[in-house]
Amino acid sequence: MYRVLLVEDEEIELETLRDYIDWKKNGISRVFTARNGRRALECLEENMADIVITDIQMPGMSGIELAETIVRRGYPCKIVFLTGYDDFSYIHSAFQVNAVDYLLKPFTIEEVEACLKKVRSELEKSEIADWSRKTAAKQLLEMALREKQETELLRKNFRGVFGEELEECRFGIIAVYGKTEENICSQIQEKYKGIRYISKTERISILLLAGYLSVKDTAFQIWNDLKEDAPRAVGWCSGAWTADCLYEKAEKLRNCCVLAFHMDPPELFCADEKETEEEKAYHFREQKERREEICRLVSSGKKQETLQTMKDYFQQLKGLAPKTFAGEVYNLYMYLWNRLVLSDELLENWMEAEKILRENEIFEANNSYQMREKMKQYLERMLAFFEEQNQNPNYYAVYQVKTYLQEHCSESADIEKLAAEVGLSPNYLRSLFKEATGKTILEYNTEMRLQRAAELLKNKKNKVREVSLAVGYENVSYFGVVYRNGDECPDGSGNACRMRIKWQYIIKYCIRQCIICIGRGINRRSYDFYL
Repeated sequence: MYRVLLVEDEEIELETLRDYIDWKKNGISRVFTARNGRRALECLEENMADIVITDIQMPGMSGIELAETIVRRGYPCKIVFLTGYDDFSYIHSAFQVNAVDYLLKPFTIEEVEACLKKVRSELEKSEIADWSRKTAAKQLLEMALREKQETELLRKNFRGVFGEELEECRFGIIAVYGKTEENICSQIQEKYKGIRYISKTERISILLLAGYLSVKDTAFQIWNDLKEDAPRAVGWCSGAWTADCLYEKAEKLRNCCVLAFHMDPPELFCADEKETEEEKAYHFREQKERREEICRLVSSGKKQETLQTMKDYFQQLKGLAPKTFAGEVYNLYMYLWNRLVLSDELLENWMEAEKILRENEIFEANNSYQMREKMKQYLERMLAFFEEQNQNPNYYAVYQVKTYLQEHCSESADIEKLAAEVGLSPNYLRSLFKEATGKTILEYNTEMRLQRAAELLKNKKNKVREVSLAVGYENVSYFGVVYRNGDECPDGSGNACRMRIKWQYIIKYCIRQCIICIGRGINRRSYDFYL
């Protein structure tokens, strides 16, 4: 559906044209009117029309002068003239300003509808041509940003697509860091009309601006707009550049991805003034120890120490590539969830009641600042639970038992010793633990030891006997029986681990039988047995 602007100084003729035509039937959704050329230009400024139907002879500004102004200002609308027999001499001038058609007064409804059909056809052709040109322009600019182009080839392509020489077409360049949703890109392009193109990748969106715009001011406005919703770093390169320089400038902005990701809070910066940071090496053991420390502090309900340790933890991660950083934060999230939440039904219900942080939010965050704030809220929710529960002596006793069993994984559960640790009688401790967890202390201890065994068995370098001793089973055969009967691998690797134990026993059995046969001397009967 299109929009039409009717321009006629005679009020009766204007109202007749407006009211007697079935505009919707002819593909027109809105009809605007103006009594003179000046008001027509104001209307175009406020409500861009696709078709302008104007009288030629009007006081002040004629229809020809109005058409010339429309063309000069670059309004993409089609023009139709209304004329009487006595001013037919104007028709030649009308077509010199690219008028699509004209209507002779007095005209009929059928003549107007035929004219509108012709104009709609011209608009559709223009839209197709415009779409093709825009598509070619986008592809050309994308290639200029992605890879180094030969200057002569670029010059030829720009002349063909933009109708301009390479040196005449200049662009400012800005980068918005983080994941930029399609609706945000649309809002940016809608608000800032001078944005010629947006190139999007997973962690950075590069904006090309018309050369006449101030890059610094536009970058500030975009950064300020995004700050309220989801803060992001925004960088820019000074100056306006021809297309053969765009790749170099885009690379400078892309090389600032790690720097921008770790800005706390996200800043507005000039890439020309920043040194590129190399990605930091990742040390698994250090982060594992830090995760364990945070877990211990959270479960103790020590808020200030927990938040300070988390702050230090994020500081240690600074400089990691965004994906590596997100992966490590996810590891912390899952470590706390598996160690604390899944082992306590009360805590699980507490966390589920108010979803502070979901797994996908970690990888969807735009920067380390957002991840840290989300993780802080997640820890504060968990800490609130432990602070409340630590006021309950029964919960504290159960927590102490769990902590003791986790720290003494290689030992059997000694009820008498545990009862002495928490200052309760053995029988009361048994019933208290069963009521809180739904499991006996022995069942909980066995489950925890087998979970630890499952983790160790995933590493094929660890022998079954070594794993058995590490989790407190001196009798390897008994460990094998307990493990094969259990189902303690939450990630579904239990069957593989059990098969590994089974095959080790089969191999040992075969070796034992071979030794027996060698000792007795291999005879035909034993040979048949092994076949």
